[in-house]
Parts: sequence; structure tokens; C-alpha cells
Amino acid sequence: MQKISFSIPERAGDLSYELKALENTSSGGAFSERAKTLLQEIVPSKRSYLTSSGSHALEFAVAVYDIGCGDEVIMPSYTYYSTANACMNRGASVVFVDVDPRTMTMDASLVEAAITERTKAVITVHYGGVSSDMDLLIDICRRHNLYLIEDAAQSLGAFYKDRALGTIGDAGCISFHSTKNITSGGEGGALLLRDEDRISYADRISQHGTDRLEFLRGEKDSYTWHTLGSSYIMNEITCASLYTQLERFSQIQNYRAQIWNRYRNKLSELYTQGLIEWQEIPIWNTHNSHLFYILTEDMKQRGELQQFLHERGIESASHYRPLHTTPFGREHTRFFGNDNHTTSQSSRLLRLPLHTQLTDEQIDYVCDTVSDFYGVSLG
Repeated sequence: MQKISFSIPERAGDLSYELKALENTSSGGAFSERAKTLLQEIVPSKRSYLTSSGSHALEFAVAVYDIGCGDEVIMPSYTYYSTANACMNRGASVVFVDVDPRTMTMDASLVEAAITERTKAVITVHYGGVSSDMDLLIDICRRHNLYLIEDAAQSLGAFYKDRALGTIGDAGCISFHSTKNITSGGEGGALLLRDEDRISYADRISQHGTDRLEFLRGEKDSYTWHTLGSSYIMNEITCASLYTQLERFSQIQNYRAQIWNRYRNKLSELYTQGLIEWQEIPIWNTHNSHLFYILTEDMKQRGELQQFLHERGIESASHYRPLHTTPFGREHTRFFGNDNHTTSQSSRLLRLPLHTQLTDEQIDYVCDTVSDFYGVSLG
């Protein structure tokens, strides 16, 4: 029996880059600049910062916009813990709103009613490279003087209309974790800033709150402490690993798109018969084939299908437990309005294998096995 892994990290490219980086293991070296140059071509921004993780990119963004004690941040509950932790670690409160059941992204139409006098920002999560209605979110945030932060951890290479996800709001946060389309040795991320007037402040935050970058540019003869900060920056070896994959970005994306489309085509009969549902792609989105999921009838059927796949050598996975349903979330967060879809949809969601080591034969085997579970022949 063949074994099909759910996820395999993208393979490194030219290892000579990492060996070359060993000659300069500090941050901000040649590979950092090369990686940022390639990243800028994919997600153009006023300033990009390569970070040690996607979580640190979120924490960095929250710090740049001075979100803290007494502030509220609106976001979906269907997200990874990092989205909420970034705010709560600085003393801000988190307010959740429901998702659009067709996409599992935040329902933008629910945001405005959740705003209070304490609301300072909205964080939208682009689940699987699919976004909420960004025009509506921008309008709401402008009218209420709120910051808009994009958790674009899964969205490198995806677009809203003609704009790259992660470059539309005030800030965008990318992840290069081992589960993402592009990785950087297991962990890594990037913060993208649109606001030019925040760059100098962000520079200082990234350097432990000091003006060290100004000193390195020869603008000052010494550097000192000006504000709170930390060390979020990616090291040079990790930058070299990231650079090898960014060089092959189009190749990786194209292959993932072929896999995604093959799943969609092969399973279309089950979808047509109403046996499964899947993520709908809004007309405003060009997604990046980050994941492929199906929705079963209920949680019980999902468990039965997952076991059926496991017995035939196929790994599959559910995804997030909605944050407001966790022990910590129940005690320390607030869900605005009704949870009509977040919990019910997440309990039915099952992700199928998607990585560039998959062959056409393996994809077909997965699809045939899913169809066998439902008693349908794909022919």
C-alpha cells in the first residue's frame, strides 16, 4: 500500500547558498537583500522586513501601530493562535466575528457592527489565499479611522482583483513556515508596510527600539534606545534558504495550481451531486493553491472519511479549532454576534494532501478513494 503524506516541505534549492551564508551569519547580509528584492517583485510594498517567523511578523505589525492595553482588534475566530496572540501579548482585547461559509474568511459585512470606541484595528485572515471583500474592509476602516492588517500567512502569490494580498491594508504579514508554498528552513516570515510614515518607527522597533539602522547608514555617529522593540529579523542562513525558493517561485506555484485543478476536476462529480462542498473562489480573487479542502456532511462523516483515507495510506487533516471555543478563548475573548458558520463549518472541513512531491497518479488515487467512500465511481 502506498503512503501519501499530507504535507512535505518544499525542497531546498541550491545548498551552496546556505554554505555561502555561513561566511556571514549575521542578519542583513547579501542574501537578506537578495531575498527581499525577489519578494518585492511578488508583493510590492514601501518596506519589507524578513522576520524569524510569521508569528513575529504579526507581533511586529501590532507593535508598529501601537496596539495595546485598552484597544480592541476585530478578527475571525477561524485562524491560527498567532493572530490573536500578537494582540493579546500587548494587552489588547480580541473581538471575533463570523466567517463567510463559502470561503472560511471573515465576513466583512459583519465588521462595522462590531466596532466600539475602543476598536483600533481589524485583522483579516486570507484563508488558503482567499480574501474577504477588501474594498468593503478598506472603506470601513477609513471611515472609522482603524488600521487594517492582513494576516496573509497563506497568501503569497494570491491576488484581490489586481493587487497582491498582503499589500492592500496598512500592513501585511507573510509566513514561510514549512507548511507554506514557499519555506525558509522551517520557520520564517515577512512584514510588509504600506505606510511610508511608519517606516522609521518600524526600523527602530526591529532593532530593539534603537536607531541602529540610522547609525549603520552613517546618519549618526552612535545609536541609542528610543522606544520598545525586539529582535524580529531573519538570520542570514535562513535568508539564503528562502532565496533559493523565491528563485523558483513561479515553478512551485504553477505545479501547485496543477494539483489544485486536478483535485477540482476529479472531484467535481461529488460536488455536483451535493455529497461534498469546497472553498468557493470569489470573482475578485486569484488564489495561490495553498490548500484544497472538502466539507463533509458533518463532523461524524469527516471522522469516518479521514479514517477511511488513513486505512488506505492517505494522510489528511482538519484545521483550526475556532479560537473562541478553546479554553483560553472562552475566558479571554469575545465573539460578536452569532456563530452561525465558524464552528459548524470548521467541524466539517477536511484538507487533502497538497505539496509538490505529489504525482498525478497519487492525486487520482486520493480522489478515487474519496469517491469510493461516497460510493461513486469516477469512471
